[in-house]
Amino acid sequence: MKDNIIISKTESFADRIVKVYKYLKTVKNEYRMSDQLLRCGTSIGALVKESQFAQSTADFINKNYIALKEANEASYWIDRLHNGDYFTDAEFKSLSKDVNEIIAILSKYSKDYKREDLILNFEFRALILILNFEFLIFNSTKWQNLISLR
Repeated sequence: MKDNIIISKTESFADRIVKVYKYLKTVKNEYRMSDQLLRCGTSIGALVKESQFAQSTADFINKNYIALKEANEASYWIDRLHNGDYFTDAEFKSLSKDVNEIIAILSKYSKDYKREDLILNFEFRALILILNFEFLIFNSTKWQNLISLR
């Protein structure tokens, strides 16, 4: 089975965030922002994994979009922690690179699937209109034949 790149990246990122959380708590004595980063940084992968068993395309899009929002929030907390001198420049760049890659992939997923969903909805609506039109033609012809028999 082919590896899913977004699942791999989000799982690795979550593992890394757990280690960062432990480091921030024990070494830097930082509690508030590290809790926020732990929450959003680990939920990205959970949402992506959950989306693999979505009930519909809309559910899949929604879960991945929420994961994108969580990744964006993680980026925010990484920036705040760096500005608060909790990360070195190298640590910050490395974490930012990881989260920005995830954001880029999830952004592409969201755009691609929304576009696909719009196309499918348009095609479905067009099919319904064609079927309704054919039904009306069939029924009007049927009625015309019945009227002409009298």
